[in-house]
Amino acid sequence: MIECTTFFKFFIDLEFVVCLFCSNLSCAGIQTVREKSLLKLTTFGFCISRFNGRYELVKGMQSRGIPIDGIGFQTHISNSFLASIPSMERNLRRFTALDLDVHITELDVRACDKSSTCDAAALETQAAVYEGLLRMCLGIPRCKVFEMWGFTDRHTWITSFQNPTHKNEMPLPFDMDYATKPCFKSMLGVMMGCDLMNRWSCVKFF
Repeated sequence: MIECTTFFKFFIDLEFVVCLFCSNLSCAGIQTVREKSLLKLTTFGFCISRFNGRYELVKGMQSRGIPIDGIGFQTHISNSFLASIPSMERNLRRFTALDLDVHITELDVRACDKSSTCDAAALETQAAVYEGLLRMCLGIPRCKVFEMWGFTDRHTWITSFQNPTHKNEMPLPFDMDYATKPCFKSMLGVMMGCDLMNRWSCVKFF
């Protein structure tokens, strides 16, 4: 495995990251894109060194006058992430303090793995993870997107990614027969209790 700090340093040192976000005309067509679109960086991984690396990258871009409007976090996680939600919230708020939108993207939550079972208890823990992340996003005014990477366990990349036995790890809100799971109900409960007048995302969810 590549150690987290080393991998992220390699990634952020690539010049194309800066080029894609620069606003001068030397980057072909980027000025036209800037006038019509919001520019957002999408990243992955949640260890502290990656969060810190992203943060320093964005601050450096801003100090150089390179435009960036937000940052998205690919959120491919498992039930064990439940205890990390408060830490994730603190880090997302660091980015919003830089006047950036934050997006939760590609969300799926593995309810089990090769050595555990997706039993009722696992699905309840999964529901707590989905609920906790949704409450976190709704509680951060600049959290503008809460996006899942699919909706049914019947069609998910998890079946083939780091899953040599192709076990159904049940990462999404609907099961393989399109029936709702506890995580769907937990998120629906959050949405039904939110302020529809003040949070556009409450409406967009439906």
